[in-house]
Amino acid sequence: MKRLGCIGLTIMICAGMLAGCGSSLEADTNTVYVSKHGKVVSMDVEQLDQSYYDETELKEFVDSAVDEYNT
Repeated sequence: MKRLGCIGLTIMICAGMLAGCGSSLEADTNTVYVSKHGKVVSMDVEQLDQSYYDETELKEFVDSAVDEYNT
């Protein structure tokens, strides 16, 4: 029984340590973040709530820009 308790405690400690490893950057304004390893992450936040914004047009623009970059 004592061995089972040690195994359970070890699993709980490992799970607790690993739970803090993953983090995500959430922002409600434009943000630049530098991680511990020197990686620079930029997050641009825009309000796209107007009726003249079209999701398919944006997707087509991004796809063509990516295709142009890759050729």
